[in-house]
Amino acid sequence: PDHERRASYLYRLGRVDEAREDFPAAKQHYDHALRLKDDPEAKAHVDAIAAKVELACKSGKCDAPDFKDLAAACEFMGERVHRQLGLPPHSADEEFACDPAKAQRVELSGGDASEAVLLEISGEHGIVEEQEFDLLAHIDGGWHWVGTVLDIENPHKDGVLRSGQVLAFEAKELMPDSPGLEILVRVELEESDSDLDDNIAYHDERRAEIVCGINHGQHLCREIPTRLLYEGEALDVSRPAGKDVAKKFFEATVSYDGAGKATIAGEGDLPTDLTGTVELAQIGEPKGFAFLQED
Repeated sequence: PDHERRASYLYRLGRVDEAREDFPAAKQHYDHALRLKDDPEAKAHVDAIAAKVELACKSGKCDAPDFKDLAAACEFMGERVHRQLGLPPHSADEEFACDPAKAQRVELSGGDASEAVLLEISGEHGIVEEQEFDLLAHIDGGWHWVGTVLDIENPHKDGVLRSGQVLAFEAKELMPDSPGLEILVRVELEESDSDLDDNIAYHDERRAEIVCGINHGQHLCREIPTRLLYEGEALDVSRPAGKDVAKKFFEATVSYDGAGKATIAGEGDLPTDLTGTVELAQIGEPKGFAFLQED
């Protein structure tokens, strides 16, 4: 969530990629670091490897899709769950479902992406439950993974109660200066937990609108939080809680003018940088609401 630290980590990942001579990956990490923080050191490395990136990308691998079709994407997502659980490949395939035919779809126009989908993988193995929604865009004959929009793992484990859902998935013209329709995903997440180590019981509800633009095989996503309810209390009132228990609340609605601006209004302690009319291009990347990018 801390953009300063995240930019630092991304810069280091770029250095690792550069040492491995994977220049396209290095440039992608440096570019990502620069979007989060104007880092002169990262900028210098981007400039230094630009020619190498151009050379390396002539093979076409920089724009190669992640998956040839949605069946391959589903297979990869299943294998990822297996890796997360430490299971041998395909040992629990029948327990995790991902059906390309049930994917939510929206058509895109005006840019290099023709379609976007939300794929769901869900299931249960032992004590682990999984519900995950992945956003992909179809570009140049294949599917590019944009990010994991919502990932709910172990929703009833060790006293944690967790649930979430995708409220809406659509494509709109939100930023005319960028090519094509933008993808808009509305998501919510709810969690309650009793944490003995921190002597706290809490309840947390969050909603957000995530706007993703696709351009030349690359994507940039932005997050607008629209609801936060956080309540906590010490489990043992005779000693302090290890985390903040102060109640936090705000609820907001977002309207888009179709010309690159969003107007955010509501009640409660709204984030000061996301109040009133704001430029979408100035809104930051998702800060970890429930959205995972490859980095």
